[in-house]
Amino acid sequence: MKPSATEKTWNKTRRPNLVRHKSGKYYARIFANGKEIWKTLRTAHLSIANARLKEILREVPNGRNSSARDTSPKMRFGEALELHRVSLGQNVELKQRTRDYWSEVSRALVKSWPKLEQTKLRKISPEACKGWAKDYSGLALIFRTVNEGPIPVVSCLVGIQKRSD
Repeated sequence: MKPSATEKTWNKTRRPNLVRHKSGKYYARIFANGKEIWKTLRTAHLSIANARLKEILREVPNGRNSSARDTSPKMRFGEALELHRVSLGQNVELKQRTRDYWSEVSRALVKSWPKLEQTKLRKISPEACKGWAKDYSGLALIFRTVNEGPIPVVSCLVGIQKRSD
């Protein structure tokens, strides 16, 4: 008996994010928000598939292949906070109480840390958070790195109570 030659189901192309099925149809393979997304391009012609792939990549704003970024290396905390608020508003999986919680936390943080909104994100370090915490004793001080947004943000958030002297 002859060994049977197996045909690949998916073939790579020269273009990133573009794959060809053994049937001849092209598909877009995109990563957005940590998830893999497959979309059919409904064509067997490479030139048409390339054009449709460009359109799909423009539609995926948070994809790691997206050329349009909402962030800047010189972004300030206030701008990042606004992006975070928009992201919370658009996330349908969150309960209203979660949205309210993050709203309360952000208001308390901005109120308790003068000039925080004008501070560049890269200037906010764990040491800066500890300096802020010296003036405020809270029930809990949590250091988190939020990776859900367009860029990682070091934040020191929560239950702030002004120290009574």
